[in-house]
Amino acid sequence: MQGRNGWIPLLMGILLMTTTCLVADECAPRIPHICKDSVPPIGGQCGGVCTWAPARSSSYLVAEVCGAQVQGCRDYTGRGNCNAKVQITAYCDVYDCVSPSGSNCGRSRYVLNHIEYLFTGRDCGNNPCHSPVPVGTPVRREF
Repeated sequence: MQGRNGWIPLLMGILLMTTTCLVADECAPRIPHICKDSVPPIGGQCGGVCTWAPARSSSYLVAEVCGAQVQGCRDYTGRGNCNAKVQITAYCDVYDCVSPSGSNCGRSRYVLNHIEYLFTGRDCGNNPCHSPVPVGTPVRREF
């Protein structure tokens, strides 16, 4: 049995792993699993006479999340920082498996292109939250 001080490194490790998991793409619900495929070879066979067609773009609203206390983002009372509400949208390149006539053969691959984080101008309580980042200005993360 470990003494009281022996548990501190264990708890610190769990805290670090939890924090890492929350910010890592594999753990956080910020990237939908639908966009985790690899790019197929354009023109390559994908079943019978069907081949992979060039990509088309599609977007998915992933989540609306509340961030950490944001410096410069005053809460509705003007007394401090607020938890800014952010919409997260994933933009995927969708590759369809098509027949020579152009009809879909029933297979598609979804490859993540980029993610946009959009400040809503609200905090987690849906109160106004002013920020140095203008409302409607997306922050983009490329992949």
